[in-house]
Formats: sequence, C-alpha cells, structure tokens
Amino acid sequence: MGNFTRRLATPHTAPLTAAEVKAGNAYLDQLEIDRVLEKVREAARMERLRDQVHEDTVRNAEDFIRADRAVKAARMPEPPEPLRVYLDDERPTPVGWVGCRWPHEVIDLLKTGKVVELDLDWWLDDLHHTGMEVIEWLENAVRNEHFRPLPMVRAHSSDREKRYEMHTRIRDLRQYVWQTDNNTAQNGSSDECNPAC
Repeated sequence: MGNFTRRLATPHTAPLTAAEVKAGNAYLDQLEIDRVLEKVREAARMERLRDQVHEDTVRNAEDFIRADRAVKAARMPEPPEPLRVYLDDERPTPVGWVGCRWPHEVIDLLKTGKVVELDLDWWLDDLHHTGMEVIEWLENAVRNEHFRPLPMVRAHSSDREKRYEMHTRIRDLRQYVWQTDNNTAQNGSSDECNPAC
C-alpha cells in the first residue's frame, strides 16, 4: 500500500499498472469498510448508552413510584368535613349551610363526598333549572355508579305539587338504596363502593 500512496502523491508520467489499480481499489474499499464499521460501532455505543439511560430512568421512576405510594399509605386519611348544602335563588342561606344558586354547583359539591344534607328549592331564577336536576343526578349516581352514602335530602319549594314530587322521588331513592344495600349484605356480594362512600 505504501508504494501506491507514494505514487499517488507524486506526479507520475507512466500510467498505473493493473496491479496498482487493483491495489488502489482494494485500499479505497478498505477505507470505506473501515468508515462504515466505525459508524456501526458508534451507533452500537450510542444504542448501549440509550439503553443504559432508559434502564436508569425506569429504575428511578419505579423507585419514585414506590416511595410515593409508601408516603401516601403512611398518611392517615382526614375525615371529610360534613357539608350542608342549601339550593335556593331567593331565600337567605341558613347559618352553617353552604348556599348554592344552581344545580350544577350542588352536584359538584356532592361529587366531593362531603355532603351530608341537602335542602332543595324547585323553582330557580331562569325557570330552566330546578332542584329536581340534583335529585335526577343522585338517582343516576346511586343506581349506576353505586354512589354512597346518600345524604339527607329535603325540599322547601313554595310550590306544593313540585315539593311533593321531589319528596316522592327522594323517598323512592332512599327505599332503593335500602333494598339494594340489604340484598348485597344478604348475598355476600363485595361490590366496591365509589370514593364518595
């Protein structure tokens, strides 16, 4: 090879022999092979580094998750502070109660699992929303999502018929809860309760 490279470096007058051309091509092929092999080696090194970083990341993430779970398990759950919610758009909210003007506000509070008592009005400002929306949400949550415990629910509407309708639906819902809970206890079923229990 040395003879070939020396010959390329100096101006030459005679044409290259077939052996020199063959040696030159072999030399260039070897350079190309060496360059490709170096790229392959570098790619393999990078792959190993990526794998190592990935393994370290996964190990660190698993350690973090284990530590986080241990901390959460060590904490004692705080008992929820009971809420008494009063839905009305005109009457003043009684002392010790949380006042709401719209059914969606009451439903958001119910989802926290802290509501122990509800007092609902039928008619609200815009005549499109009523206290019955809260009862309908409760019926759906109790029947389909096993929402427990059911808070004490009352109605205070000045419309006697609507108040009676709300009381009837509340009574039917309480009866449904009582029957399903007793049937579950008698059958030994272990359906899990939602977090609002």
